[in-house]
Amino acid sequence: MAKAKEEDKDSEADESNTADLLAKITYQVSLDDLEKKLGIQVIPEDRIRLDRQLAKKMNEPTVRALIEGAEKEGVTLAILPRLPRCIRAGQLFKVTGANMVRGYPQFFDNVQQVVLKLSTESFFLQESPELDWAIFTCEVLPSSRQKNYMQQKQVLKQHAERYQSNELRVRRRNLIETIYDLIIIKLVHDQNLLSETVDLTESKIGRQNLAFINFGEDGIRISDIAPQKTHAQLGVCPSW
Repeated sequence: MAKAKEEDKDSEADESNTADLLAKITYQVSLDDLEKKLGIQVIPEDRIRLDRQLAKKMNEPTVRALIEGAEKEGVTLAILPRLPRCIRAGQLFKVTGANMVRGYPQFFDNVQQVVLKLSTESFFLQESPELDWAIFTCEVLPSSRQKNYMQQKQVLKQHAERYQSNELRVRRRNLIETIYDLIIIKLVHDQNLLSETVDLTESKIGRQNLAFINFGEDGIRISDIAPQKTHAQLGVCPSW
């Protein structure tokens, strides 16, 4: 009996700790938000796993340090559940780049161009986000701009180490994750993330170039660049 009471107390403390930390994150998306704003259903077993993962993630010392340190660093954070699949219009909807472009064409600058450019890339047709809660910066890290891919990698490593973490835990997003994140935040919060900067992703287009993505005036734009090139707007958004 005493043990059960203690467990209840622990669980209440966890919930309170999670709520306090979430309050510091600018853009939050819950599973209920996804269902309501996107008109989808989260698959029950995915919901159970995500519910467990959220409290666990918020109890990680590195994640707490990141959220508390974001303000000092001058970065804005977002948190959302990344889904690899859901039920949409009564059908199983696999979250891939191609399906997100087909499902939400209104958010893209030039749908035809995007589809043409990526139609032979297997990551665009097949890759899905991993089921997890993701915390990421809304714009690229200021210190990662005007740097090439390898230099950005070093910035990412330093960013992770600042919060006693490592590159396995804190990483660069691939293209499907970034497309998903941009569309979900747009649908739930009506905000265009990456409207001031451009995210260089981990996804390769062709043999060598890397995909980059941003939210332009007319919608989401996707193109590619050689890894050794730099640009004043181009950088990396860490994903935890």
